[in-house]
Amino acid sequence: MTTVSNAPTLPSRGAPSTFSALFEAFLSWMKNNLVPEINAVAGEVNTNASTASTAAGTATAAAGTASSASALAVAAANFKGAWSGLSGALNTPASVAHGGRLWMLLSNLGDVTTKTPGVAAEWQLLFGRSVDLKADVQPVAASDIDWSLSTYFTKTISSPLTLTFSSVPTDRAALIVFELTVTSGTLTLPAACKWPDDTAPNLPSGKTHLLFFLTDSGTARFRVCAIPNFTT
Repeated sequence: MTTVSNAPTLPSRGAPSTFSALFEAFLSWMKNNLVPEINAVAGEVNTNASTASTAAGTATAAAGTASSASALAVAAANFKGAWSGLSGALNTPASVAHGGRLWMLLSNLGDVTTKTPGVAAEWQLLFGRSVDLKADVQPVAASDIDWSLSTYFTKTISSPLTLTFSSVPTDRAALIVFELTVTSGTLTLPAACKWPDDTAPNLPSGKTHLLFFLTDSGTARFRVCAIPNFTT
């Protein structure tokens, strides 16, 4: 820390014999010591003020981050399960799973089924990336696989089936597993599905087959591979 040095002995008119020498010494101190030292102190004060201002801004930002983290923690602690299984009113704080992600509710809902996470503004992504959730085993009732419901789907067929997809994520890569048991009939996939070497494997009757669908481009393309011919 810079300090201002002590002044030399002041000249006095009552002591004419020393006045001139002391006056010259005092002027020299003012020029060579006082002014530079005051400027140095002023510079340090300005630097300290700037540092304090930056620290205050950082503290304010940290307080905001802490507040946001607190809200996220409260929402996560009030996890309500899969959005697709909810109905009726839902109030904050709350979080749900949907499309392989966790979503935080921002405002109360009179009917949760009318506000889809990832579509409605009432939801905010709780984490920036997909989360590892245990997948529900989701039977496919007709011919459509709704990717928002799970990552593991099952179907038994006894006649030809033309498979369709809905609610495919478009903002990230996604993977689902389709467990197909064939009593009889054949499987037709969407045109965007691509097998290795453009050759589909044989999926015989009387067996269960696992099909893996991966997309990194929404509905534009699905890469497919299979582990066929399970007997149980």
